[in-house]
Amino acid sequence: MILYFSGTGNSLLVAQRLKEKLQDDIVSLNDVLKYSTSYKFTSTKPFVIVCPIYAWRLPFKIEQLIKKANFKGNNNVYFVATLGANAGNASAYCRNIIQKKQLTYKGFYQIIMPDSYVVAERMVSKEEAKHQIQHVIKDIDILSEIIACEKDIDTPANKSLKNSFLSSVGYWGFHHFMEHSRSFTVLDTCIRCGKCIQGCPTNNIVFHKNSVKYKNDCMFCLSCLHHCPTQALEYKGKIKENGQYVCPDINEIIGGTVKGQRDFKKS
Repeated sequence: MILYFSGTGNSLLVAQRLKEKLQDDIVSLNDVLKYSTSYKFTSTKPFVIVCPIYAWRLPFKIEQLIKKANFKGNNNVYFVATLGANAGNASAYCRNIIQKKQLTYKGFYQIIMPDSYVVAERMVSKEEAKHQIQHVIKDIDILSEIIACEKDIDTPANKSLKNSFLSSVGYWGFHHFMEHSRSFTVLDTCIRCGKCIQGCPTNNIVFHKNSVKYKNDCMFCLSCLHHCPTQALEYKGKIKENGQYVCPDINEIIGGTVKGQRDFKKS
C-alpha cells in the first residue's frame, strides 16, 4: 500500500508512478487527516510512505499519524521523501518511529523535485518542472524494483552535527514558530471558490460571514497559497514575489491514466 501526503502534488506524482509500477493501492493521507479519525491500514504488500520534507523531517502531523496508525498485513515499511535540497537526519527519525512500532524499517529514499517552498524560493515554470521531473522518473522506477523484491534501501548515513541540529533544533523551531497561518492574508481578489477549504488537510480554512478565514491548526503545507486561482491568498507578499507552483499532472509527463486511489472521504 502506498500512503502519500502532498501539498503541491510532488509526492502525489511519485506515489502515482509507484502505484503504476507496483500495481498497488494508493491512499491519500491528506484525506485521512481531513476525513478520518481512525488510522488503520491493511496491506499484503509493503507499506510505502511518500511524503515531502518540511524543515529536515517529515511534517509533524504525518509523524504523529504514523505513530498512531495501525498497520496490518505486511510488516515492511519504506519511506520515500520528496524534497528540494536537504533531508537532514530525517531517515533516523523515520527508522525510530517504525522500530518502536515493531515493524521492519526497509529504508529511506530521497527524490529531488521542484522546490515548492515559496517562503524562500522562486517557483519554477511548468515547463521547467516537467523537464526536472522527467529526469527522476527513472529513479522512481529503480526504486519500484527494489520495493517489489522487498529489498532494503541502502540509505546513506546523515549523522553529521549539522544534519542532527537541523532535524532537531531546526525542526522544533519550524514547528513552533512557522507552522501556523497567522501571517496568511486574504486579498480582495478572493472569488470564494472554496478550493482552499476543500484542499486543506487539517480543515484549518473556513467560510465565515462570506469570507475565507484561517483557524489555528495549520501544518504549513502551503497548498492553499499555491492552488488559489486568483493569487488571493498571501504570505508576507511571497506569492506575488516568487509565484505559485503546482506539480504537473503525471499523465502530461509519462502519458496514460492513473486510477484506483482508495477513498477515505466521508460518505
